[in-house]
Parts: sequence; C-alpha cells; structure tokens
Amino acid sequence: MSLISDMVRNLAAIALLAGFLEIMLPSSSLRPFVRFAIGLFVVIAVLNPTLKFVNQTQDLAMEAWEVKYPEKQTEMAVHQGEALRNKMLKEASNQLKAKTEGQVAAIASLVPGVESLRAEVKLDDQGKISHLVLIVGSKPKQDKSETFQVDAFIASGRDREQKKGIEQKLIDLVKNLYGLEPEQVKVEFEGG
Repeated sequence: MSLISDMVRNLAAIALLAGFLEIMLPSSSLRPFVRFAIGLFVVIAVLNPTLKFVNQTQDLAMEAWEVKYPEKQTEMAVHQGEALRNKMLKEASNQLKAKTEGQVAAIASLVPGVESLRAEVKLDDQGKISHLVLIVGSKPKQDKSETFQVDAFIASGRDREQKKGIEQKLIDLVKNLYGLEPEQVKVEFEGG
C-alpha cells in the first residue's frame, strides 16, 4: 500500500512541477526539452517503487567484492606494483633532472661573461628543485696552442668583482625562473 501512495505522491509532485514550468517558460524551442525531462521524471517515479517491490526478495549483493585471493599472491602483486612504481618514479626523476639541467645551462649561458656553464640539479622527493649548482667554466677548448692563451686570458680577465657580478646575475636568473631561494643556488667557477 505504501508503494502506491509513494508513487501517487511522486507523480503529483511531478505534475505540479510540470504545470509550474509550463506557465513560467516562454513558448520557445526550449519547451520540448523540458517536457522530455519531465517525462523522464515520470518514468523514474513509476519504475523506482515498482523495481523495489519486485526485487524485495532478491539479494543483489555484489559477490565480486567478496572474492578472496590467496594472501601470498596478493602480497606478491603488491610488491611487484611497488617495484614498478619506484622504477617509474626513478626514471621520471632522472629525465626531469636531465631536462632541468639542460634548460638551466642553456638559459644561464646567456648571461654576459659566461662562456660555458654546467648545471647540477638536486631534486626532492616531490620532484622540486632542492639545490642547484651552476659551474661556470671557460670556453671550450679548440686547439691546444690556443687553449693556453684563452685560459690564461680568462683566468686573468675575471677578477673578483666580475665573478661576483656574474654570480649575482646567475642567482637572480634562476631564482626568478624557478622560484628558488638564493641559498638554494650555488655558483662555482672552474679554475678558482
């Protein structure tokens, strides 16, 4: 009996809502969609209590949730999954580190006074840059006879003020680019 009373109550509510919407909506192309939606509510209002009544005697519990696998097999699958996850994280971290080092070296080498630069990035567990070491080098060696002259020129050409200026420019550049704190960035000059 409660089934019929629920169904009648729901249908009455839907009929009231439908009448209200018919009055409020302008006569436009939207009306057919509203009628369709109300029709769906009517179907649900009729079918829902009917299906509840029909399925009262059936137990529709999901038996798949109650399936038990052997404990050893489950542990082995979990260990394999964790090993695979760690391997993928390590590979992704290495790729991220290599890409970031290349990107930092390319951008930082644009600073005036920097002939070559190598970056070493340390990432934390979440893949963020924890420390960044920029190693400023001399020009790449081309010829052995010229190398001594170039190294000698560069070594004598960079004084303490120039190194300090280059260091500050590099720190400002990577600090602004990657949002790092100045103490996270270290600049080293090859050859002193």
